[in-house]
Amino acid sequence: MNPTELVHLKAKECRQLSQFCDLSWKVRNSTLALNRELDEINLQLEVMCDVMSNWSNVFSNIRAIDNHLEVTAEPKEPMTLVMLPLKTDPAEEAVANQS
Repeated sequence: MNPTELVHLKAKECRQLSQFCDLSWKVRNSTLALNRELDEINLQLEVMCDVMSNWSNVFSNIRAIDNHLEVTAEPKEPMTLVMLPLKTDPAEEAVANQS
């Protein structure tokens, strides 16, 4: 192989290596971006799990209170519904009484 062919071969290898390095950096940057997105998703999932756990505790406490009230409740008379009159403006009431 003459020196000119050797130089062309080495130049081709350098271009290929440069392209490989460029692709490697693109893959690295994409991987870092993907990892950041996954970290954000994991954080959101942790928050959602905490919220669900808190709601579960709230419902458990409500059930415990409800069960306690059922056990300790004394029999009472049935509740009656009392309808209270709506509050009205005194001026409107005076006009209504004149009619």
